[in-house]
Amino acid sequence: MEKTYRPCVVGVFLRSDGKMLVAKRSDNGAWQFPQGGIEEGETSVDALYREMEEELGVKDFSVLKKSEKRVKYDFPIELKTAIARKYKGQEQDWFLCLLSDGEEPCLDRVKTLEFSQVKWDSMSFVLKEIVHWKRNSYEKGLLELGLLEAEEL
Repeated sequence: MEKTYRPCVVGVFLRSDGKMLVAKRSDNGAWQFPQGGIEEGETSVDALYREMEEELGVKDFSVLKKSEKRVKYDFPIELKTAIARKYKGQEQDWFLCLLSDGEEPCLDRVKTLEFSQVKWDSMSFVLKEIVHWKRNSYEKGLLELGLLEAEEL
């Protein structure tokens, strides 16, 4: 059976000072935006709220914008994780989000320990620290959300 792309969501949380919420993966130490799979029968918005609660411990936030197009990337051949054995790559809906006043990520409230740390940092930090095989999809996702201009690449 030919592998397909896993449908996913990505949450880009932006603060008023322009900083973005990034999380450090527990398995490989790479920094990334929180993301997760869309389960069968679930809308991408439902998946976004579920995943952000599972990964960051946040429930109270609003969606400012959703990407018009899904952003796709392939897993590298050398990646031997369970998800890479099952899927060719990921196809993501990107969301620009804003935490509600008083809401902050709290890894003490999460069910899974996908991330060891979260912090607010610059877009340049995110693009520098994301694993190399996701960089192009991050640029496309940020372009889709209007956070990056093509001439900045």
